[in-house]
Amino acid sequence: MRGSDVNRSHLKELNSYYSDSTSSSALELVEDTIQRIHGVNYRQHVQRLFSVAFGANRLAAIESKLKEVAKFEQLKADLGSVQKSRNELAHTYTQVTSRIDAPEVTLKRFERLHRILNEIQTFGLEEA
Repeated sequence: MRGSDVNRSHLKELNSYYSDSTSSSALELVEDTIQRIHGVNYRQHVQRLFSVAFGANRLAAIESKLKEVAKFEQLKADLGSVQKSRNELAHTYTQVTSRIDAPEVTLKRFERLHRILNEIQTFGLEEA
């Protein structure tokens, strides 16, 4: 499946969650934001996407809930690790050799991120 097909699939899923309360122009804004995201740093990329998808007030409530269950710092740390690994491997012109995490480290990181993202989705729907 091509990247654009995956994006459309996610947008359809997002649309099904918010179709009753979200205009098509808002969904277009989310789609445009997704197309402009080229990293996973929380403050620079992910928070901006969540803010557009959920709204600033709802995002603040979601972040507060994540802090209550001690997942916010884990989310930022795991995203930071993914971003660092991505940058080291994508920009090979800056290094002769690169360090690559073991597959089980990366899988555990993605599994944690998946669980936290599912919680964010649940929190976002609760706040709606």
